[in-house]
Amino acid sequence: MCNCSGMPICAKKAMASSTFAWNRIRPRVHPSSVLETYRRSAISMNRVSGSSSATWQAVNNLVEQVSERTTLSTTGYQTAMGRLNKPEKSDADALMTVRRAQQYTDSAKRTYISETLMNLADLQQRKIYRTNSGNLRGAIEMTPTQLTDCIRKCREEGFSNCDIQALEIGLHLRHKLGISDFTIYSNRKLSHNYVVIHPTNEFPKGAIVDSWTGQGVVELDFKTRLKFKHREENYSVDANMHEWIERYGQAHVID
Repeated sequence: MCNCSGMPICAKKAMASSTFAWNRIRPRVHPSSVLETYRRSAISMNRVSGSSSATWQAVNNLVEQVSERTTLSTTGYQTAMGRLNKPEKSDADALMTVRRAQQYTDSAKRTYISETLMNLADLQQRKIYRTNSGNLRGAIEMTPTQLTDCIRKCREEGFSNCDIQALEIGLHLRHKLGISDFTIYSNRKLSHNYVVIHPTNEFPKGAIVDSWTGQGVVELDFKTRLKFKHREENYSVDANMHEWIERYGQAHVID
């Protein structure tokens, strides 16, 4: 779930590498090949059964909105560099889409022209996960008050890793779209947080809803379970986030 520093599982690599990786990780990408792949996957949302329904479209639109609001991410930037080094890999076979990787990279480089990764990690440690008491805590460990403060800071900066992006998806599913049959998971095997909508008429097999990877709304079929390593022994429920959504989420809906 979390390491000893109290950071969220999706931020482990960012914090572990923050002392040596700032200028050593650079994507080796041919610009034209990335641009072509980026165009081909302009909207890399995987349609699910019942994808023509108004509910599916509303959830898909929600993912797009969260993605557009959140383009700075330490873990997103790190993963994006690896993704852009393999533009030939299809979005269906990769965890992160080319489009989302390009969003993270462009935004990070635009915001921090030099020492990009170091500055992202500094923002994460100094502000995003720093509580009022001065401690570092990942979102999956925060109290309701701390989560309220964290989501405010994330929105101010246009920054969030997979934990707060999952929280944003969850609170808007519940209080904007009226969907309550979902769970926010921390997947320790994948080091990732994401939302799962349980099987309904609109989503017969259930669906993973994930803005951080750019995968969007993905039917929870066998292939998706394999890609997300979505097995009971690998994940746990982010109960504190569900509590926060029920108690305070309504006041934080963005229209």
